Amino acid sequence: MCATTVCSLPDTLTAPGAASSDDAGEGALAGKRGHGSRAALAVHPLSLKGSTAEGALWRQRAALNARRAKDGLLSENWTVVVPNVPLVSPEEAQRLLDQGYTYVDVRSESEFAEGHPPGAVNIPLQRAVGDRLVDNPDFMAIVSRRFRTTDPLVLGCRTGGRSHVAAMQLGQAGFSCLAELRHGFCGARDAFGRRLPGWAQSGLPVEHGDAPGAYVRVLEGVRTAGQG
Repeated sequence: MCATTVCSLPDTLTAPGAASSDDAGEGALAGKRGHGSRAALAVHPLSLKGSTAEGALWRQRAALNARRAKDGLLSENWTVVVPNVPLVSPEEAQRLLDQGYTYVDVRSESEFAEGHPPGAVNIPLQRAVGDRLVDNPDFMAIVSRRFRTTDPLVLGCRTGGRSHVAAMQLGQAGFSCLAELRHGFCGARDAFGRRLPGWAQSGLPVEHGDAPGAYVRVLEGVRTAGQG
């Protein structure tokens, strides 16, 4: 099913749980990830003792954990790289899609055409210009016009770097129901060189070539809606 999907894994080793910095274009985004670290921020209930703000934060996180449990997410994924955005396995991502989430593929248009989850919507965080990837200045504008801030979205890229940046940007813009595909579509490697499977290695359906969710069609839809 995935035989024609281009998902070669780099030889560069990375820290455990991290996406490969060899992912085209994603290493250049490291500076946008705080200090470039993907160390998890644990989500644990805070003590109700202390300030009102602390209690409000506890209630917010308790509600988030309840939502994750309802969505069927495993407790091992209740640690996050981006606050309030759980990292999910390919199987969990598929379960969320079955429940009504939309998969937003933030890879370039050519990567999307090589293989993507069925029904995915391609809105590139970066677009290919020659042999390199450059930031897409329209990324936030297109996402905001295509989706509401309350729409449930699963964000995915090649190995996890670009989806992390996208999750930060969307979270800051008020998108409140996000999940991030751990290790992306193509998977990554840990510090010992072991493969960390992505969507393409998990036996899940893969779509190739032109699709309704291709970026050019997304742009057409947004423009048409704007003229209505």
